[in-house]
Amino acid sequence: MNLIDINYPIFPIRNHTKIYNEFGIIYIETYFKTWIIDNTNLPYNALAKRWFKIEKPYPLTNVIYNITQLINCKFKIFIDNNGKIFNYIKTRNTRLIYKKLINYKANKNGEVALFTKELPYPLYVSTTYFNKYIHDDIYMGLLRYSGGYVLYEITNDKKRDTWKKI
Repeated sequence: MNLIDINYPIFPIRNHTKIYNEFGIIYIETYFKTWIIDNTNLPYNALAKRWFKIEKPYPLTNVIYNITQLINCKFKIFIDNNGKIFNYIKTRNTRLIYKKLINYKANKNGEVALFTKELPYPLYVSTTYFNKYIHDDIYMGLLRYSGGYVLYEITNDKKRDTWKKI
């Protein structure tokens, strides 16, 4: 599964011995118990809505909302918001560059469009995430991925360009 195909939020699956699907119900066996992690027969389109309807579901204790959190996560098996289980293994190195933000514009959907000289298109983040960085200088950490750039982080400090394994 590609990074851009993931439907966030995703949830890491911790230590287990087996994951299997029986008639639309996804089970996970741990060393101590068999849990239900998802029931795709329920009429909801999001994992979280289905998960709350399961009696004693597998405990999803961590949640990952974006690519940065996924890249920095130590787990390798995840379930996305659609109920699709996937392995994420870091296999390639990519350039992480920092560019100065030249302009930003908030829209009515609770998002902020971020503009930099080097990119011909804006990158979007939520207003609540962006508001904590509004100071003098704002820099965007950008990962080169599939012919474009993915926002890795926003910072007030200019960092050195580097490589990141994704």
